[in-house]
Amino acid sequence: MTARRPEATHDPSCTVRSHDTSTVRSHDTGTVRSHEAGTVRSHDAVSTVPLLQRYVLVAAARLARRLGPGVTASVVHRAGGRQTVVGAAPPALAPVLALPGPVGHALVSGSVVVVPDVASEDRWTAWRAAAQGQHVAAALAAPGRASSRSVLVVAALSTRPRRWTAIEIMAADSAVQEVARAVQLCDGLLTLAPAELRRSGEAARLVDAAVRALLGPGVDVLQALRELRRSVADHDGDLASACAAARSGPPVVPIA
Repeated sequence: MTARRPEATHDPSCTVRSHDTSTVRSHDTGTVRSHEAGTVRSHDAVSTVPLLQRYVLVAAARLARRLGPGVTASVVHRAGGRQTVVGAAPPALAPVLALPGPVGHALVSGSVVVVPDVASEDRWTAWRAAAQGQHVAAALAAPGRASSRSVLVVAALSTRPRRWTAIEIMAADSAVQEVARAVQLCDGLLTLAPAELRRSGEAARLVDAAVRALLGPGVDVLQALRELRRSVADHDGDLASACAAARSGPPVVPIA
């Protein structure tokens, strides 16, 4: 995969932070933290399907390990005006991800943004101050689009200045495209459910349980989501029936 041209410029037990909700919920090793009034959108898979959250967390942690010591990676998801942060970055780094800066620019422009040395960055002064306050010396933001209303950015933050290499930029781009595809599939499944199932959260629980049932040797989350989508088509668009079949049916044969 070829990464878009860049613009000049620890562990997966981490947090999922939402910036327009008023609830706080636990999900496996992460949390959903809310900072403003509002409600979680019932068809937002990133906030409502625990297995997808875990998939995003692992993708971010894997990228951080690949980029080396001193790097944390997070995924920022924006849908319908709501922004959620998923990743290994500690809560203190939230302003670095939320303030106008590389992440916001990547979300809007659809282009990779690289900051080799925060100290010499003069486009976003408030962001630079927040980054330096948290010992962030370099940043990389790679965007991906799950749908017309759903955009994601993989954000890597380094504790030392560094010239991000083409291979590192491609690794970030590959990670965000993989995550975007999973979000696209999961969001698409949720939109097929009746409104009452979405509002109650039952659709998210059905999808989560079905995908978990489809996982197995050689079958990852993306393959399981694709299989569930095929099953929904076979059941004439009936998500509940397809999920029930997934939980009771034979194991999925891995794609060669």
